[in-house]
Amino acid sequence: MRKDLLFLSIIFGLFVTFRIIHILTYFHFILWDEAVYLSIAKYFFSGGQYGLFETIRPLGLPLLLSLGLHLPFDLVLFSDIIIILFSLGTLFVVYLLGKDLFSPGVGVLSALLLSFHPIFFSNSLRILTGIPSVFFSLLAVYFFIRHSYTLCGVFSFFAFFFRYPHGLLVLVFGFSLLSFFLKDKDWKYFISSSIRLFLPFFILLTSFAVLFSLFFDNFFLSFFSAASHQNNPFYTVVGFWRNLFYYPGVIFSGSLVMLFSALGIISSSLRYRLTPIYFYLFFYLSYFTLVVNKQPRFAILFLPFFALFASFGVFSAYSFLSSRRVKTVFLIFSIFFLLSSTLSFYSSFVSYSSFPKSAPPIVSEYYSYFPDYLPSPILTSDPVPGAYRNVLFIPYYSSLDTAFQTVNSSTPFVAGAYFSRAPFPCSSPYCNGQLEEIFSLLSLKFDLAFAGSYEEEKYIFIRP
Repeated sequence: MRKDLLFLSIIFGLFVTFRIIHILTYFHFILWDEAVYLSIAKYFFSGGQYGLFETIRPLGLPLLLSLGLHLPFDLVLFSDIIIILFSLGTLFVVYLLGKDLFSPGVGVLSALLLSFHPIFFSNSLRILTGIPSVFFSLLAVYFFIRHSYTLCGVFSFFAFFFRYPHGLLVLVFGFSLLSFFLKDKDWKYFISSSIRLFLPFFILLTSFAVLFSLFFDNFFLSFFSAASHQNNPFYTVVGFWRNLFYYPGVIFSGSLVMLFSALGIISSSLRYRLTPIYFYLFFYLSYFTLVVNKQPRFAILFLPFFALFASFGVFSAYSFLSSRRVKTVFLIFSIFFLLSSTLSFYSSFVSYSSFPKSAPPIVSEYYSYFPDYLPSPILTSDPVPGAYRNVLFIPYYSSLDTAFQTVNSSTPFVAGAYFSRAPFPCSSPYCNGQLEEIFSLLSLKFDLAFAGSYEEEKYIFIRP
């Protein structure tokens, strides 16, 4: 076996081992976004009999997870396995990109840096769209570099189908083809390549939009609603410079070796084949820097390319310095890698061990309060109950402006309701007044069946 494939196999083996141990020793406590995707999967599987539906969510991951409901084991376990497979696929494509663009050594180091970076590792523990979508976007870039434009268009759509911001790939590849044309002045190649790339993308997009509009809602209205959700005030970062350097900051703080990405970009700046990656980083970093809602987990969409350039930067630095006192250079590099790896492993371990060993009381007392297969739906201000119960839920948490209307119009036919204030960030008396109106309406129409404190007060109402 080639050395690069041997090292890659070791990386894969260690990664899978850590994930299997985690599954066996920790309870997968479902968080908000995970619950939404699991609940939508149940909604698809049951034909709308249970689960919940949000029109602003991309449907790729829920549709894939719904396949697990046909199997005789737990949906969360099936979902964990799916995320592990996508994680391995992402590491493998990063290796392929590093090998094809630079060298097998760069490919292996890129996969290693990515595999234990806290952002990648924490994403691999959660049932979210980040890793599956970036797997498809990396494949799109890989096939673009290899001039397989039809496959590039297909995988660009799947990246978008799993996470809407990957619509930026249209700009990435459009500008890349345009830059090739400006360099070579080859009209025929430019037109034929554009058709082969964008035709399958837009055929798939149009087909999906038509089907979505037939069964659910106008797709483009849903898409723009999802775009507006990027301005979620929960995760606002204050200050111009903190906003500007937020994502490079979280990437570099997770692993100091990523600082070599700057050297890697400079050292590779004249490589023609890297054009789509430069445009990728430019458009993605620009978009996520401008978006108000900033979270470390969003950096997963461009982290693989930081790992790629950091690896090339390490090899470039070592190649430049190796002829000068090799032992000293080797020692400095070893200490730097050890320090960086220690910090990276520690951050990953924090994510790894943040899961509870067993189900916390809130799961049985609150989220699982209602029995499965109720004949009537349940109103909810929190999607997490949908992950634990096979009940039809009507969410009213998307907007405080529409929450009262949703609750008021649904009370005649629902069996009960969940209520908590956390999903509605309030900073004004008017906002707090709206919340109290919802609570008063629920208290008037239903009996209070449960009140408990889990970091905040949570309530369950049932029909008298």
